[in-house]
Parts: sequence; C-alpha cells; structure tokens
Amino acid sequence: QIGSVDVDGYELTNVSAVVVNRDHRQTADISMQGYDGTVSVKFDGTSKGEGSGHALAEVKAIDITRLTQLEALTGALSLTSETTFSGHRQSQILNTLDGVTRFQIQDGTLDVTPVKRVAVLVDTLRGSDAEAATWPDRMPFTQLEGEHRFNKGTRADQTFDFRLENVLVTGSGGFDVVGNHLGYDISIKLEETASGPFPVPPWLARINWPVRCEGGLDDSLADLCLPGKTGIQKLAGDIVKQELRRKGEQTIREKIEERLPDDLKDKASDLLKRLFK
Repeated sequence: QIGSVDVDGYELTNVSAVVVNRDHRQTADISMQGYDGTVSVKFDGTSKGEGSGHALAEVKAIDITRLTQLEALTGALSLTSETTFSGHRQSQILNTLDGVTRFQIQDGTLDVTPVKRVAVLVDTLRGSDAEAATWPDRMPFTQLEGEHRFNKGTRADQTFDFRLENVLVTGSGGFDVVGNHLGYDISIKLEETASGPFPVPPWLARINWPVRCEGGLDDSLADLCLPGKTGIQKLAGDIVKQELRRKGEQTIREKIEERLPDDLKDKASDLLKRLFK
C-alpha cells in the first residue's frame, strides 16, 4: 500500500499492489488513483522459455489532458484493454504485442485543424465560398467512442476507429518507441448536417478524407497530421463524382415529379435511390 508515488512525472495516489513471483510465474493485481480517475491492472505471465504475458486494464474517468499533456484532445477517458505479448526484453514485448482496447471520452473537445485545412482546400477547388473556414479549430463533443487494436507489434498494422458527433475516423499504422517516430494513414468521413458549429454541405459528406500523420511521438497533432497531395487529388475526384451523381439524381427526380402519375412516384423514387447507390 503506497499513499502517493511519482513515476517519471506521473503522480498517483492510493496505490494498492499484490505481486506474486513463484516458480517462474508472475501475477500482479494493481489499482491506483490519479488525474480525477482510477486505474486497475491485472497481469499474469511466465518467464519460462521465451516468456509471455497477459494483461487486463481498466481506466475510469481519467482527465486525458492532465495525463498526456496534449491539448489536442480533452475530456474524461474510460477504457478496457486486453493485451498479450511474449519475450523478456522491452523490444521483444513491443514487437509481439497483440490486443484490443475499447474506449470512451466524455464531455471533451478535439483539435480538428487537419480536417479544416482539407475542407477549406476543397471549397477553394470548387470555386465556392469556404464554409469550412468558419469552423472552430476545436470540435466539442458529448461522447467519443472507439476501438484500437495491436496486431503483432507496435511498429505497424495497428488499426483504430472512433466516432464523435457527425464525424467517423478510421486509421492504421504504428509507432516506434526507440526511434521516436509514428506514422498513421487516417480516413475521415463527415455526415451531412446544416446545424451546429460544423455544418457539412452535401459535397463534403460521405467521402473519405485522407490525412497522413507522421513525425515524432512528442509532436503536436496539428504538426503531425497533414493532407497528402495524392490523397487530395483522389478526394477532389470523389467530390466531382458525388456532385455529378447528386445533380443527375436531382434532375431525374424533377422529371419524375413532372411526368409520372402519383401512384408510381414512390416506387420510382425507391428505384432511383438504389440506382445511384
């Protein structure tokens, strides 16, 4: 039982730990408080042969900004995580890490500057007023929910997704702790909405927005995540296709309204929806 402890600058209180090391097997049951929330970890591993481990972690209502010192994301973080690994050294553990983490962040904000940059660029390419320029740099949200997976190590093949308000984000990539480097390819989809601080017009909705995040582990989100040239070219092409599809559907609907009898309009409308999908 430890009243308070400082671990590499992280201040924790009410630390309770039961650790057993017997016959090459290690188990641990640890709980603690800090940053307005609680953390508990259960671990079971063996040092026989190559060595292996299994860990369960639960976090409740941690202030994510106070914990990480990152201003790009705020709110109260809760998560459950289950991971496995093998090896004795840190490098072996990081190269074999597998597992899934499901998380929620309540009542927070997210720095959406990378999305805003792309949206302003798209509006400019279309020759229209840059509606996205009026978006605030930070999106407030009531709840952000998502999932993250490790697949045979941290350096590559991680996947994650999360949703907040009218935004869906998916990504893949990895990080190298020793090399202080990360790289993720991220896809962002916006749902059409005319209300709220982030109005999304039809030509910006339901399209994959590509963003590449690459740099040092300590870099800010705004510096890490930028739209790539190839991704922007594809995005512009997708927007043109969607606009043509939308305008074509609108024109045909107008013809249906003009020429079809009322009892056939609903059936024609359903057929039209399937056609343009």
